[in-house]
Amino acid sequence: MLIKELYLYVLNTSNKDNRGNACTPVMFNNWISFVVIDKFQSYFKQAQAISQQDNVDLSNVIMSLTDLHRFISTRSINAAKSYIYEEAILVGDTAAPAPVLVLTVGIANYPSDFHYALSLNSNGRPVEIKSPLLLKKYRGGMIVESPDDSPVAFIEDGKIEYLPNDLTRLVLTYLRTPVKPFYDFCMSSADIEIYMEIGTYVKYDSTNTRYNLYSSNGGVLYNDVSHSFFEGLTPNPVVKYYSKTTELDWDETKHKEIANAILEKMGVNLRSPEVTQWAAAKQQ
Repeated sequence: MLIKELYLYVLNTSNKDNRGNACTPVMFNNWISFVVIDKFQSYFKQAQAISQQDNVDLSNVIMSLTDLHRFISTRSINAAKSYIYEEAILVGDTAAPAPVLVLTVGIANYPSDFHYALSLNSNGRPVEIKSPLLLKKYRGGMIVESPDDSPVAFIEDGKIEYLPNDLTRLVLTYLRTPVKPFYDFCMSSADIEIYMEIGTYVKYDSTNTRYNLYSSNGGVLYNDVSHSFFEGLTPNPVVKYYSKTTELDWDETKHKEIANAILEKMGVNLRSPEVTQWAAAKQQ
């Protein structure tokens, strides 16, 4: 289902509910954002439960689950910087100034859509990902031992810290979060919603002193429209607002589930005779 079709399904189904529930585009965008993240987290928790129950590595469970497999991504990681980690050591039982041991570690940013690390490699060589809880202890151990034989990494707070610091060609395989779906629209002069397909844009027509909706090829789709983006802005024919419509990042088989989950969150009674009959007719 395209997001336009999914929105119309939610809108029409909610209108069949006896309680008169309605769904504006703004409400729809809020609900669908909530539902897809909730659904994703549910699958992830299911994977964690299987991992604990069967005593299997979580990464292997995620790799095997069809519902999560589409969200597995691979990305090259570029070093952002390296920094010096220093640790003082006590000399005997005294509190006298102690020598400082130094360890240089590598730091890289992980992807913005990162959720869970599955594996990390450097030049095809595995890098062991360890719990951030062990970071300080492991740093201290690496100060007095060479990390060259067993490269490790810690992932926390948007960063990947790795040892040794000269690892190159880092490749991260990870579970990413789903892309946030979005239904974008503008309004006609008659105050009717107009769906904005991907690639369309709104621009000021200085000749006719109005805003128009244009196709990706520059042809006029609708004359005299409005969009909240331009509120408070001085009309300028150079400024364009491109549609932010984003399709669902889910397998087609899940779209109906997502739509019904939105309706349930809205309080629509999906078992009412009117709704059931309408949905059955629509399905046919």
